[in-house]
Amino acid sequence: MVWYLYLSETPAAQQDIIEIVKNLYREDGKSESWIDGHVRASGLQSWKFKQWGETDHSVTKVVAWNYIENAYTDVNAGQPALAVGDTYRFTGAEANYNKYQYTMDYDYTVYEESVSQWVRNLFAGTYDDPEEPVYTDVEAFVARLYENVLGRTPDAKGLAAWVSQLTSGANGGEEVAKGFIFSSEYTKKNTSNDAFVEMLYATLLNRKSDATGKKAWVAQLNSGVSREEIVEGFIHSNEFIGICGEYGIFTTAAEAFAARLYTECLGRSYDKKGLKAWADLLHSRKIGGGEAAKGFFFSDEFQNLKLDNKEFVTRCYRTFLNREPDAQGLSNWMNVLAQSNDRASVLDGFIGSSEYAKLCVSYGIDK
Repeated sequence: MVWYLYLSETPAAQQDIIEIVKNLYREDGKSESWIDGHVRASGLQSWKFKQWGETDHSVTKVVAWNYIENAYTDVNAGQPALAVGDTYRFTGAEANYNKYQYTMDYDYTVYEESVSQWVRNLFAGTYDDPEEPVYTDVEAFVARLYENVLGRTPDAKGLAAWVSQLTSGANGGEEVAKGFIFSSEYTKKNTSNDAFVEMLYATLLNRKSDATGKKAWVAQLNSGVSREEIVEGFIHSNEFIGICGEYGIFTTAAEAFAARLYTECLGRSYDKKGLKAWADLLHSRKIGGGEAAKGFFFSDEFQNLKLDNKEFVTRCYRTFLNREPDAQGLSNWMNVLAQSNDRASVLDGFIGSSEYAKLCVSYGIDK
C-alpha cells in the first residue's frame, strides 16, 4: 500500500496524520529507511514553497524528524531560490507562524521529478532496493569475474555461456578466468600495469595486494614481461586453486578430464592428490590423454576389479567416447577380445578413434 499525503492546515492534524501513516507502515514491516523514502509531506502551503523556487510543494519528502524550538528563517527575508538537491529546514515557531510550530521541524530535500512522476515511479518500484541475484556456485564464480575484471554485472546470455563451459568440463576456472582477463572488453579498458596487477590480486588471489609483491609484479611488466606471463604466475597459485574449490569447479579442463578417468574407468571419485598429479601432467602436455588413460586401465586398482570383457568394453566407451556402447560396436569388440584376449589392442583402437580425438580437443589436451 502507498500513502500519498495532502496535509491539513491544522498543525496537530498534520503531525498526527504523519505518525499514523508511519505506524501503519511499521506494522506492515517496513524499515525506517523505507518509510523515510516513501512518505512525503509538506508543512507549509504551496505559496510558501513557490517563493523558494519550487513549482509544487509536494515534491519534497521528509528525511529527518527533529523537534527543536529555534526560530526558522522566514522565506520572505531574502532566502535564495532552491535547486534540485538542496535541503532546507523549518526549525520551530515564529510570531507570524505559531500555527506551524508542530510541523516545522523537518529537513526537506528538493527532488527533480514532479509529484505525479514520483507517484508513478513509486508504484513502478523505481525507488525499491534492487534484489540481489541468487546464483548457483558456478554462476557465482563467473559473476565475480564479470565484477572483478570487467567491472559490471553479468548479462544473462554471457553468464549462461560461461557456466555451460564450466559445467561441461570444456573449461576450468583457469581457462574461464583467462577468457575474461584477455577479452577484448577488458583489453579496451587500457588499464595501467598497476591497475592490472591489482585486478589480478582481487580476481585470482581474492585479496588486496601487498606493497612488496605488487611492486615486484609491476616492475616485471614495466621491464617488458608480458601480461600473459604475469597471469601464469598468479593463476597456478594455491589461492586460485582454493577459489575454484570453493565454488565447486575444476581449476583446469585437464583436471576435469582427469576426474573423468577416475569415475569412468575406476568407477569411483578421485582423490585430490592423485587428481592434481594427473591434471598437472595433462595440462603441461607432458603426457596426452591416451597415456593417462592407459595409466588407469593398466593400474593395479583396475586390474583388481577383475571385470569381464563386456564391462571392460563398456568402460572404454564411457572413458574414450563419452557415451554408452552401441549394440553393434559392443559386439565387434567382444569378438575381438574372444579371439585375442588382447585388451591393450582394444585400448589402442579406442585411443586412435576420431571420437576420442575430438574429446581430447574439447578438454584442451593432447591425445
